[in-house]
Amino acid sequence: MTNQRFSLTKGLFFFIQYFTAIVLISLQFVEISTRDPRRPLQTCYIWSVWEALAAFLIIISVDYILVARIYALYPHNRIVKYLIGLFYAAEIIAIAIGFGMAVPQVEFDELCTIVKSPRIFLVAIGAPVAFQTILFAVTMWKFISVVRVGGWKYAHLTMVLVRDGTWAFILLFLLLISEAFLYGFASKAYTGVMYGIILNLKKAGHAQALPPDSYILDGEATISFATAGHGTSRDWDPYYQLQPCRNPPKLEPTWSQHGQKKTCKSSRYSGGGLQCKNTINYQWTL
Repeated sequence: MTNQRFSLTKGLFFFIQYFTAIVLISLQFVEISTRDPRRPLQTCYIWSVWEALAAFLIIISVDYILVARIYALYPHNRIVKYLIGLFYAAEIIAIAIGFGMAVPQVEFDELCTIVKSPRIFLVAIGAPVAFQTILFAVTMWKFISVVRVGGWKYAHLTMVLVRDGTWAFILLFLLLISEAFLYGFASKAYTGVMYGIILNLKKAGHAQALPPDSYILDGEATISFATAGHGTSRDWDPYYQLQPCRNPPKLEPTWSQHGQKKTCKSSRYSGGGLQCKNTINYQWTL
């Protein structure tokens, strides 16, 4: 640190500390804004732009401090300084291009949840991961060189830098990899996380309110039977799941003729005749 009352490094430390808190607080308003049914769809895009810009500023600020640590480890090695500076500039350009091209192509649902993201988004995530790996490798090389030449007693300061750099590398690496996985590879899968727990809690609430031998069907279900020339198929409504009990009641379905549909089409497998398919809807009561 310098003896000046203010420097770029000090400013970045304050920026990272307080700006990150401001970003986390602002993101809480995303959920509040999505509850208004009158909000325009452009609101999701505006929040996405803000998140991308905030992430860009935080990443380049943190990496600048890590670059300064590398410069302190190699004070007289111009080649290392030039290469690290070049990689840092390339990282900034890659992140800017990745976010700039990916954010306009992101698709949202009615709750502003990302349901589809372009592959170019991985560039904005992969560039910081690659740069962090380079910084970590350069730091470890310096540490090994100092220990090999002067022993452990001369590596105290270097050990502190390596320790802090290792923690920073591991945390940022895991964070960026998880973001890349969620938005790049499983943008739809993670939106259904823990749905089974919610359904089990709902089922447990019904079980506590009823005797042990009781059996309940929540609402009405529709079953469609399709008959054709080659077999029978049965389609269940996925919302309803029937669970076995010790004494299940016998269901006596009552047929309802409304909604019955019959479709026929010519088929070469039936000798040039018609192949028909009947769909009958029925509902049952206990």
